[in-house]
Amino acid sequence: MSIFKFPKDFCKSLQSIINRFWWGNDPRSRKIHWVRSSRLCDKKEDGGLAFCDFAASSDALLAKQLWRLVRDDRSLVARLLRAQYYSHGDVLQADLGFKPSFTWRSIWGVHEIVAKGARWLVGSGESIGVWTSRWILRPFSFRPSQPNNHVDIYATVAQLIDKENGGWREEMVREWFLTCDVDYILQIPHCEFTVKSAYHVVRSLKSLERPSRSGGCYKIWKSEKLYGGFKFHLESNSSAGRGALATKVNLAKRIPSLGMKCEICDALEESDIHVLFSGPLALDIWTGSDFGESLWRGALRRLWTTWSMHRPLLSWIS
Repeated sequence: MSIFKFPKDFCKSLQSIINRFWWGNDPRSRKIHWVRSSRLCDKKEDGGLAFCDFAASSDALLAKQLWRLVRDDRSLVARLLRAQYYSHGDVLQADLGFKPSFTWRSIWGVHEIVAKGARWLVGSGESIGVWTSRWILRPFSFRPSQPNNHVDIYATVAQLIDKENGGWREEMVREWFLTCDVDYILQIPHCEFTVKSAYHVVRSLKSLERPSRSGGCYKIWKSEKLYGGFKFHLESNSSAGRGALATKVNLAKRIPSLGMKCEICDALEESDIHVLFSGPLALDIWTGSDFGESLWRGALRRLWTTWSMHRPLLSWIS
């Protein structure tokens, strides 16, 4: 993966193997995939399970090779590729060229990742434009916001550096920039490329391409005080909160002829709220837990009812 770009179909095949195992490890039967693969690959704090996205991993590893060409243009491979494909320019401005090798085609294909995830490492600052260059830690623009007052649009970062003391001219920084940018600038650390950061750039770019999800409904549960385990249960793409519990009500959406009656207590519908709160087994678990009755009878049930009312507005399930 760190040398050649894996074909999309091959990456999808690898992803399918993981997904099939997650939803059911019996190779002789195909289980229902309750949630699409892209959601499973999201970070846990974003409601996913942090499964590996093989296509993103392939791009991130190739981006590391491109970054090496940027940082060390004297290496043997850099000199060979420069002589063949960008002898009169920079690797980041290079064209694909005529009949490129598979190696160059793979590396060239991740220009956007490096371009969107890279920024200037501030040294003397002479070559870095304050308003035109990418140099502060704000993905993905890496540029400061427009100034509050009129300043020189052609100013360089060198003007903000106290060369005698080796630090920033703090008064000038606070005068030129908005408050939201001042801390970014005063705390700029040493910049290094990592495959992990490139991977998250790729995933973030993919998320921007997805249809927008209804933001208000997604954050309903965050207004309630929840314990960690239940919070993850709501967040997880593979469980509650996404209509992804294998209850009779949810199964009936995919199998119209299936009855929705609960086989344990003969309730009319085996719904999410019945399984988690009102059913006899759920009541036994909640009663025997350390949670106060006011929590599980009141706050959590109200939360789940509100969530269930808004869930049809969302389009998270493939």
